[in-house]
Amino acid sequence: MNKLKTLDHHLRRLFASRWVSARKAFLDLDMDRDGYITALDIIGFFGGGSRFIDFNDLAKIIHDISPQQSGKLNYFEFCKWMGSAI
Repeated sequence: MNKLKTLDHHLRRLFASRWVSARKAFLDLDMDRDGYITALDIIGFFGGGSRFIDFNDLAKIIHDISPQQSGKLNYFEFCKWMGSAI
């Protein structure tokens, strides 16, 4: 498994163990309350010192799945990505 798939799998397990709803996860992760989740929001929530979350890899995942590759996900896009895991 490549490192981006490994990180995605780890995030799914981490989110599933922490939240019971995608809505609650989104609200907790959207730390600046701008209506979007970014790699910075996720790193900010979990702390930059996480040995499992590489910022550049996380930014690449979000960039690739975001519309127009904007690097940010609104609630519906977040649900599409993580909704089945939570």
